Formats: sequence, structure tokens, C-alpha cells
Amino acid sequence: WSLLSRSAVTSVTQAEQKITLMGEDIVTMTVESAVPLVFNIRDRITVFDSTYILNALPKLLKAGKRKFTYDMTWEGRQYDLLKPFYLDEGVDGVSISPDFSLTGNLEFFLNVLINNTNRIFGAGVWVLGDCPVTDYRNLTFSNEKCLAVLQRLCKEDTYNKEFEIIENAGVCTINIKEAIGTDHPTTYEYGKGKGLFNLKR
Repeated sequence: WSLLSRSAVTSVTQAEQKITLMGEDIVTMTVESAVPLVFNIRDRITVFDSTYILNALPKLLKAGKRKFTYDMTWEGRQYDLLKPFYLDEGVDGVSISPDFSLTGNLEFFLNVLINNTNRIFGAGVWVLGDCPVTDYRNLTFSNEKCLAVLQRLCKEDTYNKEFEIIENAGVCTINIKEAIGTDHPTTYEYGKGKGLFNLKR
């Protein structure tokens, strides 16, 4: 259903998308309505072709008989990786232990991650896409969630790569690249008419 409704006098009064490379990916939103609204865990919205999921119920402020304000945070698909633990597997493919060491390359470690997502979400919901050839390393894992492992594998002191998650028709593909993003030819500079007012890193 629509968050914008004339009959219910419902409107989005504030919305902000926050995305950081291999980190935060959320949409914070404030909705005001003249009637109570029903939000459920796992509700979804689409923002700039990306799916965001409600993993916690909104905070409700009732300011009168016909004024209900809802503050909520929608999370990107990567937060689903906070559900499965990164577990070792036995020879029969059954996940058995959260504390273990493995020797492999980046693709090997990520395939173990995909196997763990299959355990929670079912086969084919999360898949590995692009992945460069890397050296073999011995890494130790201890009671870690899949998202933390994905971020650790891509850090500078491990494999020094970047990841992106692309969703299409309900399938989330993890791509690993040297650099994620697009270079734009536009140049901004300080000064009158040059477009740059301040720069924050």
C-alpha cells in the first residue's frame, strides 16, 4: 500500500538514504497520518531500484486524536547477512561449528558464506557473482555473522577488495571487485559558479 494517501491524510514528512562503501545502507523515514497505520516486520520499500526491509517496528508518537507519527529505519539487503552465522561444514555439507580455521582463496571463503545463507534463506536466494582470482590464505573464524565475514574478507589487510550486493527478482548477488562505483567526468571546484561549497570525508 502507498505511504502517500489523501483519504488517510498520510504523508512522508522526512526521508533520508545513507549508504557507505561496504558499510551502512539504510533509509530513515518519518510518516504522519490521521489514522493508525499498520507496519509489519519484513515490510519492504523500493528506493532508487534497491529494496529496503523493515527489521524493527517503527516508533509511534500519538500527538492527538488524528495525528500519528511513525519514525522508522529501513535496512538494505546486506543486513539479512546478520542472520546466519559463518559456520564450518562437515564432509556431508552440514554446518557444524562456529570456531574453525580454513585455507582457501577469496572465492572459496565466499562459497562457504553462500552455503551458510542457503541454510537460512534457502538455495538460490544469495549467489556469488564476480570474484577475482586471489592467493590462498589460512584464516580463523570465531562465532562471526556472515556480514562481518564478508566485510573482513574485503578489508585492506585481508584481500583489499570491495563488494556490492545487487538484487534482481528476489535473488541477491554478491560481486567482488577491485573498486565499486562509477567515475564521473564532471569536475567541481571551489569558487563562484564552480559548484563546490564544502567537502566532507
